[in-house]
Amino acid sequence: MNKLVLSFILPFIVVLTGCQSSNHLESNEQVIITSDVLVATNWTLAEINGVKAQNDNQDKNIILHAIDNRVTGFAGCNRFFGSFEAEDLIDGLGKLKFHHIGSTKMACLNVEINEQTYFNALSDTVFYQLDDNSLTLLNEALTILAIFNNNK
Repeated sequence: MNKLVLSFILPFIVVLTGCQSSNHLESNEQVIITSDVLVATNWTLAEINGVKAQNDNQDKNIILHAIDNRVTGFAGCNRFFGSFEAEDLIDGLGKLKFHHIGSTKMACLNVEINEQTYFNALSDTVFYQLDDNSLTLLNEALTILAIFNNNK
Protein backbone atom coordinates (compact mmCIF):
# COMPACT_ATOMS: atom_id res chain seq x y z
CA MET A 1 0.00 0.00 0.00
CA ASN A 2 2.85 2.41 0.85
CA LYS A 3 4.45 1.72 -2.51
CA LEU A 4 1.19 2.46 -4.26
CA VAL A 5 0.71 5.79 -2.45
CA LEU A 6 4.37 6.69 -2.96
CA SER A 7 4.25 5.85 -6.66
CA PHE A 8 1.21 8.14 -7.02
CA ILE A 9 2.40 11.08 -4.89
CA LEU A 10 6.06 11.22 -5.95
CA PRO A 11 5.42 12.00 -9.66
CA PHE A 12 2.82 14.58 -8.63
CA ILE A 13 5.38 16.36 -6.41
CA VAL A 14 7.99 16.28 -9.17
CA VAL A 15 5.54 17.83 -11.65
CA LEU A 16 4.56 20.59 -9.21
CA THR A 17 8.18 21.39 -8.39
CA GLY A 18 9.07 21.62 -12.07
CA CYS A 19 6.23 24.06 -12.75
CA GLN A 20 7.42 26.73 -10.33
CA SER A 21 8.23 29.96 -12.11
CA SER A 22 11.25 32.10 -11.42
CA ASN A 23 10.74 35.86 -11.52
CA HIS A 24 14.39 36.68 -10.91
CA LEU A 25 17.66 35.99 -12.67
CA GLU A 26 19.88 33.35 -11.22
CA SER A 27 23.33 34.66 -10.33
CA ASN A 28 24.93 32.79 -13.22
CA GLU A 29 22.49 34.00 -15.92
CA GLN A 30 23.78 36.70 -18.27
CA VAL A 31 21.73 39.60 -19.56
CA ILE A 32 22.53 40.17 -23.25
CA ILE A 33 21.46 43.23 -25.23
CA THR A 34 22.38 43.35 -28.92
CA SER A 35 24.68 46.07 -30.20
CA ASP A 36 21.88 47.14 -32.57
CA VAL A 37 20.73 49.61 -29.91
CA LEU A 38 23.82 51.72 -30.66
CA VAL A 39 23.11 52.41 -34.31
CA ALA A 40 20.97 54.98 -36.11
CA THR A 41 20.91 57.19 -33.03
CA ASN A 42 22.22 60.74 -32.79
CA TRP A 43 24.40 60.56 -29.68
CA THR A 44 25.20 64.09 -28.42
CA LEU A 45 28.34 64.66 -26.36
CA ALA A 46 27.47 65.44 -22.72
CA GLU A 47 30.85 64.95 -21.04
CA ILE A 48 34.44 64.23 -22.07
CA ASN A 49 37.27 63.36 -19.67
CA GLY A 50 35.08 64.43 -16.76
CA VAL A 51 34.32 67.88 -18.22
CA LYS A 52 30.74 68.76 -19.08
CA ALA A 53 30.32 69.67 -22.75
CA GLN A 54 28.82 73.03 -23.66
CA ASN A 55 26.72 72.48 -26.76
CA ASP A 56 26.19 76.07 -27.82
CA ASN A 57 25.64 76.42 -31.56
CA GLN A 58 26.01 72.93 -32.95
CA ASP A 59 26.03 69.78 -30.85
CA LYS A 60 29.10 67.60 -30.89
CA ASN A 61 27.74 64.22 -31.85
CA ILE A 62 28.38 60.72 -33.06
CA ILE A 63 26.22 58.48 -35.24
CA LEU A 64 26.91 54.79 -35.80
CA HIS A 65 25.59 53.40 -39.09
CA ALA A 66 24.69 49.69 -39.10
CA ILE A 67 24.71 48.97 -42.83
CA ASP A 68 28.45 49.38 -43.34
CA ASN A 69 29.70 49.90 -39.74
CA ARG A 70 30.53 53.54 -40.44
CA VAL A 71 30.76 56.22 -37.80
CA THR A 72 30.19 59.90 -38.53
CA GLY A 73 29.89 62.96 -36.37
CA PHE A 74 30.81 66.51 -35.50
CA ALA A 75 33.65 67.35 -33.08
CA GLY A 76 33.00 71.07 -32.57
CA CYS A 77 34.63 72.47 -35.70
CA ASN A 78 35.19 69.54 -38.06
CA ARG A 79 33.11 66.64 -39.22
CA PHE A 80 34.65 63.22 -38.77
CA PHE A 81 34.19 59.75 -40.19
CA GLY A 82 35.56 56.25 -39.78
CA SER A 83 34.48 52.73 -38.99
CA PHE A 84 33.56 50.81 -35.86
CA GLU A 85 33.18 47.31 -34.46
CA ALA A 86 30.68 46.62 -31.68
CA GLU A 87 29.77 43.51 -29.73
CA ASP A 88 26.60 42.86 -27.77
CA LEU A 89 26.25 44.11 -24.21
CA ILE A 90 26.73 41.30 -21.72
CA ASP A 91 25.78 42.21 -18.16
CA GLY A 92 25.90 45.91 -19.02
CA LEU A 93 29.28 46.00 -20.77
CA GLY A 94 30.04 45.65 -24.49
CA LYS A 95 33.14 45.95 -26.65
CA LEU A 96 33.39 48.90 -29.02
CA LYS A 97 36.34 49.96 -31.18
CA PHE A 98 36.65 52.85 -33.62
CA HIS A 99 39.00 52.58 -36.60
CA HIS A 100 40.46 54.90 -39.25
CA ILE A 101 39.01 58.11 -37.81
CA GLY A 102 39.53 61.02 -40.20
CA SER A 103 38.13 64.52 -40.29
CA THR A 104 37.76 67.66 -42.33
CA LYS A 105 40.51 70.22 -41.67
CA MET A 106 38.70 73.50 -41.11
CA ALA A 107 40.40 76.13 -38.93
CA CYS A 108 37.98 77.36 -36.28
CA LEU A 109 38.28 79.97 -33.56
CA ASN A 110 36.53 79.69 -30.20
CA VAL A 111 36.33 75.91 -30.23
CA GLU A 112 35.19 74.87 -26.78
CA ILE A 113 37.13 71.58 -26.60
CA ASN A 114 40.30 70.50 -28.26
CA GLU A 115 39.10 68.23 -31.04
CA GLN A 116 42.13 66.03 -30.56
CA THR A 117 40.79 65.25 -27.07
CA TYR A 118 37.55 64.12 -28.71
CA PHE A 119 39.38 61.97 -31.27
CA ASN A 120 41.64 60.50 -28.57
CA ALA A 121 38.57 59.46 -26.58
CA LEU A 122 37.25 57.64 -29.65
CA SER A 123 40.55 55.93 -30.40
CA ASP A 124 41.03 54.88 -26.74
CA THR A 125 37.53 53.37 -26.51
CA VAL A 126 37.47 49.63 -25.81
CA PHE A 127 34.12 49.20 -24.02
CA TYR A 128 30.72 50.86 -23.87
CA GLN A 129 27.72 50.94 -21.55
CA LEU A 130 24.14 52.01 -22.20
CA ASP A 131 22.01 53.45 -19.45
CA ASP A 132 18.75 55.42 -19.65
CA ASN A 133 19.33 57.03 -23.05
CA SER A 134 23.06 57.56 -22.57
CA LEU A 135 26.10 55.95 -24.16
CA THR A 136 29.29 55.79 -22.09
CA LEU A 137 32.64 55.11 -23.73
CA LEU A 138 35.30 53.45 -21.56
CA ASN A 139 38.95 52.54 -22.01
CA GLU A 140 40.67 49.23 -21.22
CA ALA A 141 40.83 50.11 -17.49
CA LEU A 142 37.07 50.91 -17.53
CA THR A 143 37.75 54.62 -17.03
CA ILE A 144 35.00 56.82 -18.47
CA LEU A 145 36.25 58.67 -21.55
CA ALA A 146 33.03 60.28 -22.77
CA ILE A 147 29.29 60.26 -22.18
CA PHE A 148 26.78 60.89 -24.95
CA ASN A 149 23.02 61.44 -24.62
CA ASN A 150 20.42 60.10 -26.99
CA ASN A 151 18.75 62.85 -29.07
CA LYS A 152 15.54 61.17 -30.20
